[in-house]
Amino acid sequence: MDKIKLSTDRLILQAPTLADVNAITAAFQDPELQRRVPIPVPYGVVAIRDSRRPCRRP
Repeated sequence: MDKIKLSTDRLILQAPTLADVNAITAAFQDPELQRRVPIPVPYGVVAIRDSRRPCRRP
């Protein structure tokens, strides 16, 4: 399957990879993000690895 990637001059959106797990974990520890995004708290590395699903085209 082709990887999906959306981009502009200033932004690139693509599916996360296992290389992103530590950065995602760090971001999910931010109380402001936890307040605005419905994620379980605490949400650690194991939960992120277990919840990853491949992106698929509709």
